[in-house]
Amino acid sequence: MAWSYFTPLPSASTAHNDLIVAGMEIYTSKAALQDQLNDPTFFQPFEKLVRDEQLCDKKETMVAWYLAAGFLARSRERVIGGEGVVARVHQMTCTGSGEKEAVVKGLGKFAGWCRGSDSGVLTFALFTRKKAAREILVYVRYRDEEAMRRIEGRPEYQNIW
Repeated sequence: MAWSYFTPLPSASTAHNDLIVAGMEIYTSKAALQDQLNDPTFFQPFEKLVRDEQLCDKKETMVAWYLAAGFLARSRERVIGGEGVVARVHQMTCTGSGEKEAVVKGLGKFAGWCRGSDSGVLTFALFTRKKAAREILVYVRYRDEEAMRRIEGRPEYQNIW
């Protein structure tokens, strides 16, 4: 199971209005996620602070996504210079029969390629959910924008999209 959040990053510069703070947490079971949500020491006070200070502009929605293929996670220490990383989320809807399975398989192979190279990909995870049989969620975290552009230009990447 995955829990994610995406929050706009306030900036004095109008050039960076599209930046967000992103997080992804992955749990081994529904019970593990529920333990986190019920945590009175950290999570509940955080949620109260978010509500009290109106840090979200709309009500939070919860949707369960399940890891389907290609999990890769590299430590933040790989980030050079202490700069922020670039996260990209792709939510896809497959149309044809068998298309979802082919996409999951292709993205799983791509994750293997990333794992075996110094690609600049820090996290790669592919999720599906039972209640949306045609949807796929792909979460990719890159070392920096240069790594993102380099990877997205690779034939291995182009072939799966």
